[in-house]
Amino acid sequence: MARLNRSLLKTRFRAGQMPCEEDFHDLIDSMVNVEEEGIEKTRETGLKISQITDSGKLMSFYENSTEGSPLWHSEIRKDVNGNRSGLHLSTPGIDDSSSVLSLMGPMPDGESAPIGVGIGTREPECTLDVKGVIASSGRIGKENSNFKVPTDGKWHDITEELSGCQAFEIMAGVGGQEDEGRFALTHAIAVNVFHGRPKVNATQSYYGGRGSRIDVRWIAGSEKYRFKLQLRVRCAYKNGSFVRYRLTKLWYDNFMETTLD
Repeated sequence: MARLNRSLLKTRFRAGQMPCEEDFHDLIDSMVNVEEEGIEKTRETGLKISQITDSGKLMSFYENSTEGSPLWHSEIRKDVNGNRSGLHLSTPGIDDSSSVLSLMGPMPDGESAPIGVGIGTREPECTLDVKGVIASSGRIGKENSNFKVPTDGKWHDITEELSGCQAFEIMAGVGGQEDEGRFALTHAIAVNVFHGRPKVNATQSYYGGRGSRIDVRWIAGSEKYRFKLQLRVRCAYKNGSFVRYRLTKLWYDNFMETTLD
């Protein structure tokens, strides 16, 4: 029994032919079987592909059908603890403990774990985990339409009340009205541990006088050990301008739980 192409199968079943049992076997073996091949297409799920065994491959990609080894292959594999499954894309020669691209799904029992994308690693620990060198033409922090404050010379909150151990990177900029001739940029790293000795290290550049500068500070919150970040311009700009800023969180273990045994 063999898998035959369409042209050969048509010659076996054309008008006037008397197909034998072997011809029907070849016809069946040349078709996709939903149960054995694990391939199905439905309205609800689209193209459904199932991995035949836990240790096998889900898909392999070849440059042409005569190639002996695939260029890429994908597989579904559980993590090292056997708790959740991930989709991994790799090349045949790559180390078995790593992959070019990994997509890790949620925990099956609803426990908290990041749904992550791994590049160069099978076990992403964050939303995006890269085991290698990143080259980019730029980097920006989070920004939306709410990330702006008036240029009225007053302090404005740029975070909610925080507690514990916090670290942020702030990039802020402002330009005055066309006839005002005032501009400013500030890059700052702000660190605070239970508001004991809060610190802001800022690099400032400005045009149009020292009052054009953008300042960043920590201020105490409504309760002990609580605090927030604020931003202002030294002197008010003309009406209609805002300080736009981008905020990047640098530390996520707020109560140092990962440092405990």
